[in-house]
Amino acid sequence: HSVLSRVTGGKMNVSDFYQPAESVTDTALEWVDGSGRPRNAPFFLFLHYMDPHDPFMDWANPGVGYARVQLGDPEPEPYREKMIDAYRQEIEYLDEHLGRLIAGLKERKLYDDTLVVLTSDHGEEFFEHRNWWHGRTLYDEVIHVPLIVKLPKGKANTSMRAGLARHVDIAPTILSIAGLEAPEGMQGKSLIGGEQVTSSYAEVDFEGNDLQSVRTDTHKLVRANKDNPRGLAAVELYDLTVDPGEQQNLAGTGEAIEGLLQKAVDDMQQFVEANAAEPIVSTTIDQSDIEQLEALGYLE
Repeated sequence: HSVLSRVTGGKMNVSDFYQPAESVTDTALEWVDGSGRPRNAPFFLFLHYMDPHDPFMDWANPGVGYARVQLGDPEPEPYREKMIDAYRQEIEYLDEHLGRLIAGLKERKLYDDTLVVLTSDHGEEFFEHRNWWHGRTLYDEVIHVPLIVKLPKGKANTSMRAGLARHVDIAPTILSIAGLEAPEGMQGKSLIGGEQVTSSYAEVDFEGNDLQSVRTDTHKLVRANKDNPRGLAAVELYDLTVDPGEQQNLAGTGEAIEGLLQKAVDDMQQFVEANAAEPIVSTTIDQSDIEQLEALGYLE
């Protein structure tokens, strides 16, 4: 992942943020074997794998990769198939080293008693909606991500709830499986015996694109700010039962569910405004930290 280091002029050590999966698994198993892990007691280990992620590295051709900071928003030819193939290779590479992690837990007689949760924070656009990357839309290629839960021994017959699952449900699920009560005020519902969820809310505010969406099992509505740089319509409505690729915008065609989903977005925004914590401005961040955040795309 040396591509980012070159394009930022050497001002930061990208390896502090973009470690390959091999290194993450090695570090994890070293921690499991080391003195930092409590013995004869449960432990919680959070691993942040960056693969697959921009830049998409072509593992069959060392040194070849596809990065947004270099490509911007190119036309699909000749990049689309090459980028998809590199992304697939990154998934296979990650899978290999996740396999090493699982094998390592089994060798140490830890796997059977361990709860394993695997998920992702976002997907990627590959020109399904005439653009690339992530963070600027709420189409399913970006927000419909994997969630895999391997239960520990003794919980294998536990049934997971049907319907939608959300990131906000993960923490209550972990606590439930561990036999712990979720603290008051924690949002989300456990996937173990929890109340079924009928809708899922998502939002993004990045590079001038301020979007909110609500989806059900059958429909999704997305709202976008006026004159957004991505060129999205103010309202998009999709019937996912017949249009899972979200290509036919039904907003304004008289669908009764449009009003219901608009109200759901309004209600969520009102809830956030009423319950959000007061923002705190830090005055201690130095210029080096600012440059690193800008290089990673978190500041404009």
